[in-house]
Amino acid sequence: MVKNLGGLDKYKETEYGTILSKANQMIENSEKSALDVEVISALIIKILSSSNPKTRYIVHRKKFIFKFLAYYLPDKWVDILIARTLASGDNYRPV
Repeated sequence: MVKNLGGLDKYKETEYGTILSKANQMIENSEKSALDVEVISALIIKILSSSNPKTRYIVHRKKFIFKFLAYYLPDKWVDILIARTLASGDNYRPV
């Protein structure tokens, strides 16, 4: 069940309209490849329990490539890559 489809349509005519135009496809693709709630919950508990949490946590089925990039690239560069991917309109997932 995809309950968020169409939820961002009210922002189509704003400055974010270009990025949000692909939102429904992004939501559908994300829900198809979503991890189990238990996996995410366990990670959240780990983060909240940590006395020194990391800046980023990779939550992805294929996390090897992202761990590799995160190791070599500063967080700001990763943010820029994600922003460019979203703005290009070619992909339906941020990473």
